[in-house]
Formats: sequence, C-alpha cells, structure tokens
Amino acid sequence: MKKITLLSLFTIIGMFGLTQIVFASNSVLSVSPASLDKSANTSFNVSVHLDPVGNKACVVKGTLNFDKLSCQSITVANGLMPQTTPTCASPSFTVGIPGCASTAQNILSMSVKGTEAGQANLSFTGVNIIGAGTAVPFTSQGGTYNITTAVHEPTPTPTSTTTPKETTGEVMPQTEQEGREGLENLLPKDATPNTNDLGASAGTTDSRVYAYAFWALLALFIVFAIMHFVYRSKQKNVLK
Repeated sequence: MKKITLLSLFTIIGMFGLTQIVFASNSVLSVSPASLDKSANTSFNVSVHLDPVGNKACVVKGTLNFDKLSCQSITVANGLMPQTTPTCASPSFTVGIPGCASTAQNILSMSVKGTEAGQANLSFTGVNIIGAGTAVPFTSQGGTYNITTAVHEPTPTPTSTTTPKETTGEVMPQTEQEGREGLENLLPKDATPNTNDLGASAGTTDSRVYAYAFWALLALFIVFAIMHFVYRSKQKNVLK
C-alpha cells in the first residue's frame, strides 16, 4: 500500500514538473535595435539585450557573428562579471549575472558600421543561458540593417580672402608721357590744342591792334586840323 502511495506521489510530481517545463516561457537574447537604415562606413551603436521572461538567468554565453559589419568596440554592461570578455577580434562571451536576473537588462554594448551597401546582419551562435544549476530555454534574435552607399558631398571651392585695394577717383600718371596721353584721351578731339591755330590767333590780334592805332591817330589828326582851321578863321576876322 505504501509503495502504491509513493508511486502515485512521484507520478503526480513528475507530471507537474513536465507541465511546468512544457508551459515555461523561453528567455530571449536579442539585438537592439533589430533593424536600422545606415550609410556605409557610418558608425552606429547596438546592444545585446536579455529578457529572462520569468526565468532566472545566471550565466549567458555565446558568440557574435558580424556579416558585412565592421566591429569597432564591445563593452560588457556595468555590474556584470565577464568570465570571457568579448573583443572585436574574438567576439565570444561568457558573462555572469550576480544574484541571477529575473528582469530584462543589457548584457553588451557595441559600436559597428556597415562595410558595403546591402543587407548587414548581427547574429548569435553557441548561445546558452544557465539558471540556478539548470539550463534555461531560450530563443535568440539578431539584427538586420539596411546599408546604403554613402553620399559624398562636393568639396566646396575655397573663396579668395584677398582684400581688394582701395582706389580713389583720381588716378596719378606714372610718367609725364602717360599724363599727356591721359589728358588727350579725356579731352574731346576738337578741344585738343593746335599750335598753328595759336599762331594764327596771335597774328590776327596784332593786326587789329595796329588798325586801332592807325584810326586813332587819323582821328586825332582830323580833329587837330579842324581846330587849326577854326582858329585861323577867327584870327582873320579879328584883323579885319
């Protein structure tokens, strides 16, 4: 009777345990953000995120795979105890969580950049999540990124910084000849001095002066003659 009772008890406990295993939710190890659009050779940040989903996760291990992505840096989150610290050259990790985690938290932070245009991926291999002495069921979710060709902006043409020299409205000739030529260009053609015209003008002026003097002397002579005639006429009348 006792054997039957113990067997029934073990059967019930076993069935209850199997039920818990079947209906237990899987923990999730994922990359955040899961998708992104970026230009090639442009760095961006991603992180590895653990959500125990009600389980207790004490150790997380695995390896990061970079497809068309260049790893720039990997950092383990503060407060965790890395047993195997990942690097860009060796991206395998084994990280212990003090007190075990039952709520979501970050595990790793990374800086990456796309190496060429197209679809780039960040995924996991060899993942294992260990709880309090037992393996925890899990699923892993990587990241998919759309990498576009980088647009090169044209290099701006440098502008001249030379300060223009100040000029005045008056330009001084460098030589006497340049000064004469500049003066002739400024004057109208009709106003250009002519030496022949100057000589002719001087001769005309002298002729006019001589003519005026002649007529003046002739007028004085006539006046003197008239006065003399009148005087002689008066003298003759007196003698008579």
